[in-house]
Amino acid sequence: MKKQQGVYVVKKIIFIVNYLTLDEEGGNSRFLYLAKKMLKKYDDLEIEIITSNFLHSKKTFRYDKEKNITIEDKNLKITFLSTIGYEQNISLKRILSNKVFARSVFRYLKKMKDKDELPNLIYFSVPSLEYGAEIIDFSKQNNIFTIADIQDIWPEAFEMVSPFPEMVNKVLFFNSRRLSKKIYSQVDYTVAVSNTYGKIVDKYRKMNSHTKVVYLGSDFRKFDKYFNKKNETNDVIRFTYVGTLGHSYDLNHVLDAFSIVKNLKKKIELHIFGDGPLKESLEKKTKELEIEDIVTFYGRLPYLELVNKLGEMDVAINPIRDGAAQSIINKVGDYAAAGLPVINTQENLEYRNLVDSWHIGINTFNNTDGLKNAIIEIIGKSKSELKLMGENNRLLGESLFDRRITYDDLAKMIRKVVDMS
Repeated sequence: MKKQQGVYVVKKIIFIVNYLTLDEEGGNSRFLYLAKKMLKKYDDLEIEIITSNFLHSKKTFRYDKEKNITIEDKNLKITFLSTIGYEQNISLKRILSNKVFARSVFRYLKKMKDKDELPNLIYFSVPSLEYGAEIIDFSKQNNIFTIADIQDIWPEAFEMVSPFPEMVNKVLFFNSRRLSKKIYSQVDYTVAVSNTYGKIVDKYRKMNSHTKVVYLGSDFRKFDKYFNKKNETNDVIRFTYVGTLGHSYDLNHVLDAFSIVKNLKKKIELHIFGDGPLKESLEKKTKELEIEDIVTFYGRLPYLELVNKLGEMDVAINPIRDGAAQSIINKVGDYAAAGLPVINTQENLEYRNLVDSWHIGINTFNNTDGLKNAIIEIIGKSKSELKLMGENNRLLGESLFDRRITYDDLAKMIRKVVDMS
């Protein structure tokens, strides 16, 4: 686990992240950023990020076989392990892909043990659950500390959009529930992307063991390099949505609302950034509602290109479907960094309370009338009122979503665990 490098005893950390998107692939990865921050802060570490050769965001393969690459720093390596691909986020093939990746992770860890190269700490993301369970078993057997970073709550996220009755879901997701309980209860430390998720995880933890909450966020200094506020005209209000065009996000009601208010005196536009299984149906609906003149679909853009486009927007929309499992998601951090007022339909109280207490926008209901009324309310506000909401959101972001600040405590926590090994 330890090796000499000059006068230092070098310690090794492994990040295991199934769904990793590199910077050059248009990503804004929490784990890659954290790894680079750790290496910059501490010169006695080496870090390896283990991920899949299948790029989840684009449903394409990076490499045909396992591959190791070294990037930027001699102490940072990324290893791509083999799995199988899938076309749909909710599918049996994705479940099989997770199982294959878990086996690849186990084989890779076993090779490290055979070479006497085991790490001092394994920091892994959840989901998926299969490799998390493998990591727990392997780490316990080999006295390796573990930290689980809870990015999403499985199987709850799938149950929300499942077309089957509750009793069927209990059978379908029985194994996922078993795995999640095992991970939460047996991992040494837990981190979560929201207080909502942290409270769920802590139900399975020891009474004196609480989950550390660090929002996903972005590096605001890097964000600001590419962000340029361009839309200063008074005759148009540009609304935007950023994210997956999938079942958890209800853009159908958004389009219906815009079809109702499009003929108001104030000129409005809707700019949609993202891709997903519902993209074609949403584009078709836009044509049927005859609002193609005010709605633009951009597809999925590289992160920094998206940041640049956000400079043209005036108001963001967070239209999460009722019952969805999301809490504080990545896009609300980007909306905050961009200083945009928000129309929010999300039921989650954690974010609704932030919207209210920081005065950054309007909480409404996830239906056509709720969104229509919120849009009309926004249209009725002056540019100065919207600007103040946006400035409040930026202040919120600087407090809770700027990685340069919020990840410092996380880096210190990881360091403390490594030093215990």
